[in-house]
Amino acid sequence: MPPTEIRDLTVRFGRRTALSGISADLDDGVLGLLGPNGAGKSTLLRALATLVTPTSGSIRLLGRTDLREIRRRLGYLPQEFGYYPRFTAREFVEHFAWLKEVPAAELPLAVDRALTRVGLADRADEKLKKLSGGMRRRVGIAQAIVNDPELLLLDEPTAGLDPEQQVELRELLRELGETSCVVLSTHVMGDAGACDQIWVLESGRPLFRGAPDELGSGNLEERYHAVLRANRKSAA
Repeated sequence: MPPTEIRDLTVRFGRRTALSGISADLDDGVLGLLGPNGAGKSTLLRALATLVTPTSGSIRLLGRTDLREIRRRLGYLPQEFGYYPRFTAREFVEHFAWLKEVPAAELPLAVDRALTRVGLADRADEKLKKLSGGMRRRVGIAQAIVNDPELLLLDEPTAGLDPEQQVELRELLRELGETSCVVLSTHVMGDAGACDQIWVLESGRPLFRGAPDELGSGNLEERYHAVLRANRKSAA
C-alpha cells in the first residue's frame, strides 16, 4: 500500500488550533492515538477521513488524489455514529458497502464476512434498535471494514464493549494491520498496548511517537501521564 503522507498539517476552527504542524508517513500497521479530550485525536481522524479540510499543510492519502477513489478504500468509524434504527445489522452494513462501491456480485459475501469478524453473524437480521449499545458499536466496526479498507480509521472503537469483546477486537485490528494502515484513538490503555506505534497528543501536536515500550519505565498508563505532566511543566 502506498503510504499516507501528512505534511505540516494544521487545522483551525475559528481561533482554536485543533492540529498544529503535524508531519508523518503512515504505512501498514496499527497506530494508536492517545491524549486528553481536545488533544486533536478526533480531528486528525476526520482529516484522514477527508471530512475536515486542512487550514494549511497537506495530506496525500493512499498515494491518490481523487476523493472518490480514496473514499472507496477508506473505512471510518466516528466516536458517535448515526444509524437507522429500523435497519437490520445486515441492511446497515450492506448500505455502507453499496456507498463504498463494493461490486454487487461480491456484496453479500463481504457483508457476511464483516459481520462474522465482529462476532455478529447470529444477530445479522435483528433490527439495530433492538441491539445493545455494544452490539451497535460492533455493527459500526463491521461497516468500516466491509470494503477491506487500505486505511481504517476508528474513533474509540472499544467504547461500550465488554472486556472479552475488547480483546477480540484488538486481535482483529492486529490482523487487519498486517495488510493495511489502522489508526485508532482511544482512552483504553489495553488498546494502546496492542498497537505497533502510539502517538501521545496534546493541544494538537504529538508529544511522543514510537512503540508503546519506548515510552519509558512503569506501566503504560503511568508513562502516558508522565509525558503529559512533563509537557505541561515545560509549558508553564
